[in-house]
Amino acid sequence: MSEHYTDLFSTTVSNSGSGYTAGSGSLHVTSTTGLTASCTVVIMTQALPSTVKALLHVTSVTSGTVLAVTSEGTDNNALDGDFVYAVISSRAIDAIKADILASVPANGPVLLEAHTASSSSTLDFTTFYSSTYDDYEFRMLDIIPATNNVNLLLTYSTNGGSSYSATGYTWANSQYGTSADYSSQGSNSDTSIRLGIVSTASNTAAGGGFSYVIRFVNPGGTTNNKSVYWTGRVFDSNGFYYASYGTGNWGTTTAVNAVRFAFSSGNIATGVIRCYGIPH
Repeated sequence: MSEHYTDLFSTTVSNSGSGYTAGSGSLHVTSTTGLTASCTVVIMTQALPSTVKALLHVTSVTSGTVLAVTSEGTDNNALDGDFVYAVISSRAIDAIKADILASVPANGPVLLEAHTASSSSTLDFTTFYSSTYDDYEFRMLDIIPATNNVNLLLTYSTNGGSSYSATGYTWANSQYGTSADYSSQGSNSDTSIRLGIVSTASNTAAGGGFSYVIRFVNPGGTTNNKSVYWTGRVFDSNGFYYASYGTGNWGTTTAVNAVRFAFSSGNIATGVIRCYGIPH
């Protein structure tokens, strides 16, 4: 263990010529001014070259200038006049760093909930919502449908996932394909938000299925309708890739606290979706 000496407390051994006796549990010093309770001190020889005689944990000041101590490793006799310094051990430094880091707000996305598909009928996010965040990001990695020619759908819940609304959604999508020019599509009234135009998504794992980044804006608010927007890519059953972006909305101001991802038919074969909170 390494130690760092401080100038917060320094004194000398002073015990009427008896010095410090290893294992005695008591350390007599000249002064306790500046001493911090429950600290660690090191005794070093006054004779050069100076060496460490004892490393002691101070549990209390028993009376005047007498310290109650326990050994923290090195524990040898010391003479009156030997130097006593407060030290910060590497262990204490690590603890201080941990406390500081814990008190600093996160400045990047914070993982809140994640699900891995395995022939899953849906991937439901029911615990991500927190009043700490008003901006969320869902990262979708290689979501593969179990069957060909399906749409990827998003629906909302206001009761923690007990049920999901099947009315009141609008959406708009645009895309470029490796075999097609720009196209767009949308709906002003639907049972879900369609994530992407492609309705011919491939279940070929090597194609990668759907990979999107989806932002969910203020789901817990009660003033505005519940909106999402996204960008990403999808592989279709004809063997082509599409770059896709779009937005969706649910026409109610009720707070949303759960969301569901599902295909229009069949299961989600494989893939991962992670939800992150975005700090202010």
